Amino acid sequence: MLLRFAVTNHRSLRDRQELSMVASSLDDPQDGLIACRHVPGGKLLPSVVVYGANASGKSNLIDAMVFLQVMMYGYHVLMPSYKGIPRSPFAFLPTGLVTNTKIEIDFVIDDIRYYYGFETSDNEVTGEWLYAFPGSRRQMLFERARKKF
Repeated sequence: MLLRFAVTNHRSLRDRQELSMVASSLDDPQDGLIACRHVPGGKLLPSVVVYGANASGKSNLIDAMVFLQVMMYGYHVLMPSYKGIPRSPFAFLPTGLVTNTKIEIDFVIDDIRYYYGFETSDNEVTGEWLYAFPGSRRQMLFERARKKF
């Protein structure tokens, strides 16, 4: 179950953008919310709607999710002829091209919360991490900086 997805420096998304499935604490009806002990308030939204003006980044948010999928399945397997990493950094500022792309995701599987993320340049994954929260404390499953685990 998805809790949160965040992306930085991907296509038109220069600054960090986050999609959160955590229900707000407004006094709205609680019908249809999903119970989840891993989030503040203990409730998740069953679905979300992303809307906005044309060219506001809606499709690029979805594209960032696809980029996460490509990286997790192994871009070298899916795109064997591609040299480097198939990222699309924010191109309207010179710093966008040299700043890493960062993807983060929080999710729950079998009632355990996980937090996974990575940062990448055009040529290498510069950081990657996976943490589990089987109780109230964070447990590192792995961290890496470039090729050092």
